[in-house]
Amino acid sequence: MQLAVNHSGDSDSTAAITGNLLGALLGEKAIPVQWLERLELRDEITVVADDLHAVVC
Repeated sequence: MQLAVNHSGDSDSTAAITGNLLGALLGEKAIPVQWLERLELRDEITVVADDLHAVVC
């Protein structure tokens, strides 16, 4: 992730894609709790993620 954010190209897009792939691979447990506690609209994001998971699986 650090490499995706810090390279000298289109790093915002690269970081967004990398974050999505890592999120799919590692899940919510890989995110530090203190980050999750501060996440705006966390409940809504969880509902959308759960709905998406239910459709895909």
